[in-house]
Amino acid sequence: LVLSAGFVSRAPMEVMRGSMPIRSMTYYMKRGLFRFFARHFGHILVPDRPFSEGYFLDEALQFRRALRLPLVYVGGLVSRSKIEEVLGCGFEAVQMARALICEPDFINRLRQGEERCACTHANYCIARMYSREMACHRHCTLPPALQRELERAERKEAGRR
Repeated sequence: LVLSAGFVSRAPMEVMRGSMPIRSMTYYMKRGLFRFFARHFGHILVPDRPFSEGYFLDEALQFRRALRLPLVYVGGLVSRSKIEEVLGCGFEAVQMARALICEPDFINRLRQGEERCACTHANYCIARMYSREMACHRHCTLPPALQRELERAERKEAGRR
């Protein structure tokens, strides 16, 4: 059983955590009126939720204690130490998305001794996932306004740690 908190389209930052780059999200939207409202009111509809690694672990442990079937943990894993902690809590596997979007070879790098993924949770990949293919901003050439927004988001997330 893969544990999750629901659908990104219903509660995006509850599920994803981190900064939500509204300018990046609306930049790729096609519909003008929807784009206008999302740009000006998106911060109300999609509020930021601070990222902390393993943000669903407490809730997932409630399932682990109550169920006797294999469970897959989902929820912001980007370091060897947190992955080992989660597996040590009795989960059979972990799921990662943003870490692998940022660094597709992250698993191999973990095997080679690397401790942490470079994902900064600026969430550009999430901002564009319904209008383009998912991609980390580190792998894209961006317009200056989007680059500035993502740099602000990275600083904001770094200040929360």
